[in-house]
Amino acid sequence: MTIYRFSVEVGGIDPNERDMENRFYGNGVDDALIVVSNGRLTLAFDREAANAEAAIHSAEEDIVRRGGSVTRIEWSNPRTWD
Repeated sequence: MTIYRFSVEVGGIDPNERDMENRFYGNGVDDALIVVSNGRLTLAFDREAANAEAAIHSAEEDIVRRGGSVTRIEWSNPRTWD
């Protein structure tokens, strides 16, 4: 499998909510760095998957399961890491 690096801007979750990070860490999303900047919540992923589409799809499913929505996806680098 390959590791894909990308960031997802998340809507529907208040980044100032108490224990917001616990929605993700320890709940199946341990491969993302949580970033809050200018009132926006972003998850920076290093997601291992069979292909880029699978990486994005699984990240989106994880976010939706935790009450959020995907508002934007940005690739950090066009390469992948093996």
